[in-house]
Amino acid sequence: IMGNAPSIVSQYVERGKHIVIFDKALIRHLGKGGHGTFRVGIDGPSPIKYMMRVLRPFERWEKRRINLEQRQQLYNVRGTILYCGSSQKYCDFYNLGDANDYAEGIINQIRDVKTKGKIVYRPKPSWGGAREIDGTLFSGPTVALKRELRSSDMLVTHGSAASVEAIVGGVPVITLGPCAAQFVSGNGITNETIHEPYFPSEDARYHWLCNLAYCQWNVDELQSGEAWGFIRNELVQLGVKFET
Repeated sequence: IMGNAPSIVSQYVERGKHIVIFDKALIRHLGKGGHGTFRVGIDGPSPIKYMMRVLRPFERWEKRRINLEQRQQLYNVRGTILYCGSSQKYCDFYNLGDANDYAEGIINQIRDVKTKGKIVYRPKPSWGGAREIDGTLFSGPTVALKRELRSSDMLVTHGSAASVEAIVGGVPVITLGPCAAQFVSGNGITNETIHEPYFPSEDARYHWLCNLAYCQWNVDELQSGEAWGFIRNELVQLGVKFET
């Protein structure tokens, strides 16, 4: 998503064409066989354009052997909010401006609604340009996300893959941008989303994860053509005509 990618994507989409983007899998840190797996987005890095079109079978998700945690019951008025930020190249792609300024602005919005409790700021671990933000606890790359989630009442993010791990781990999420977790999260920072955090039912969470598994493909599936067969059908559903 770096370099000229934002311009290329927007110019194709504006002309009614489509872009297929491959990126690191959203579930690469979870369960079995996560590394060497890639997410597939249409017209953007996130798979939201096709992810929930229909309910998918459960087999692909079950192969991951991932345990779903029960909803954490930590929430109170002084609870901890974990804000997971993004890299500069991500902010450039979505026209969010300077990544540090954007993070500070979101944290200020959270403070306006939630005047008590802790805010933990966790920038993207692989991005070295983050600065600490006054009034927050800084979570650096040496701290495991699972550790932060265990002591957090909710996670707020624009579109970080950390949102997926949070939902699996039983932590409510607020999404602010195109994000695979937006279907099972609160959207936007409001008094309601902060003080009455939404968490999906077990059925909704399970169906969402089954669908998410069909947005992640490994190298063997890409080489065999299985992945392309699925992606091609989704493009057909969006009106793309392929020669037979």
